[in-house]
Amino acid sequence: MTRNDMAKKTEYRIRCTSKGYPKVDVKQLAKALGADSVTGPLKIDELGREYFEFEVVAGNKDYSGTKRIYKLSDEELEKHKLIGEAEGQDFFFCLFMGRHAKNFHNRVCGYQVLKPTQKGMETRVAFYEKA
Repeated sequence: MTRNDMAKKTEYRIRCTSKGYPKVDVKQLAKALGADSVTGPLKIDELGREYFEFEVVAGNKDYSGTKRIYKLSDEELEKHKLIGEAEGQDFFFCLFMGRHAKNFHNRVCGYQVLKPTQKGMETRVAFYEKA
């Protein structure tokens, strides 16, 4: 039996007993769906710098908690070392691919969005750690 066959046979229901919308714990939902982290939307801090936050929700012994990764300017790159680059349809896919680097969650602190080099890709993201 394939995974798709199992998914078709399993029926999930969310029961809401309140009058409003049900409250969903994103971390529990992500774990149940097999995700290892939850990524929030692009935010801007009090100094006007763009950043993303993600939280590791799997039982990762090397890292747990919330992490901010900031968009780096060209001047800031001198103080950082490239971990790797990923190309994909959006930032979140690139982040998903980037996390395959060894100890990614502990190392990453910044990113730059670049022009993609592969046909059919929408974006390329370079991830950096402190030098």
